[in-house]
Order: sequence, then structure tokens, then C-alpha cells
Amino acid sequence: MENDIKLSEAQLDALREVGNIGAAHSSAALEQMTSKRITINVPRAYLLPIEELASVLGKEDDIIVMLFFKIFGEVEGSIIVTFTEEQATFLANLLLGKSETDTEMNEEKESALKEVGNILVSAYLTAMSNLVGFNLLPSIPYIAYDMVAAVVDPLVIDLSQSVKYALVTDTEFLLAEKAVAGKCLTFFGGESFTTMLKAIGMHDK
Repeated sequence: MENDIKLSEAQLDALREVGNIGAAHSSAALEQMTSKRITINVPRAYLLPIEELASVLGKEDDIIVMLFFKIFGEVEGSIIVTFTEEQATFLANLLLGKSETDTEMNEEKESALKEVGNILVSAYLTAMSNLVGFNLLPSIPYIAYDMVAAVVDPLVIDLSQSVKYALVTDTEFLLAEKAVAGKCLTFFGGESFTTMLKAIGMHDK
């Protein structure tokens, strides 16, 4: 049944609400860390076939920043957070109090983005844990900064052995009168995928 999963609008609304709950907690944590007003919204959630992953992240030669986390707990999976190069550097500069003209990615900015990703993913998995009734915990993040094809193609090859779909939540940061758009993509394969669907009430018992 995993090959032809379809979710209703009500089910997708429920998943988007999970994202928004996580986003609210993330906003509070980031505001405390930076002393800046930050709002995070999740305007859309949807399932995406794993082979179409690159299509939502940009052109093959576009540069993106990807934060990768393993998910541990009663089910296992992985989760990535992605930004375009421009939006990643803008977000990092704002968090670090640097000029917008400083567009070079460096270790300090990577560290800031890892912290943002860790806060976002931890809050999202806590909200998801509350929905499904068991703990989901993130690993420390790994960061990749490269062309879409170089980052995504190896990931798809690795995941496609067990993963058929990504749960995509569009994520929008509103800060300094500018919107920074990113994506949060969650992957569960095999029995973990079925377990999650059952826990959310989206799979035949």
C-alpha cells in the first residue's frame, strides 16, 4: 500500500498544523537566542515521491545548503532542511549580525545554520512525537553546501532502497521585513513509514 499513498486535505492540514506547532516553538527559541523578532510559518505540507526530490529544490546547478539529521526512536528515518544559497547566507548574516553584502559561506555561518536547523528539527519532531504518541529524536546535523545534483542525487540513491515518499513542509522565516523560504523534508522507509501512517491514522489498521 505504500506505493499508492494518497492523503486527504484534512490529513495534510493535520500535518501542516504539526509543522506550525513546531514552528511556533522554533520561533520562540530563535528569538531568545538572537533577541530578534522571528516568525516561522508552514504554509503547505504534501507527500512527494522520492524520485521527484530534486525537482522541488531547484535546478541541477543551483547551489543549496542542506542540513541532514537522522531520526531515532521507536521508528527510524531522516530529515533534511534546505535553503537556497542566497537565503541561507541572508539568514546566517542576520543571526550573526553581519552585513547582507557578506555573501561568502564560512564555518561561522555554517555553525549558525546548524543551530537554526537543530532548533527547527527538534521542535518539529517534538510536535510530531506528541501527535503519534512516541519519541522521535534528531541526531546532530551534517551540513552540505553544493549544487542540487551533487547533494540530492547521492541522497536519493541511498534512501530509495527503502523510502518511497518524502513528507515536505514548506517553511517560511519572516524576519527583518524579509521572508526566507526553506523546505523541511522527512523520510521514513519500510516498516517505519507504515508505523507512522498508522499512528497518524492514515493507514488501514
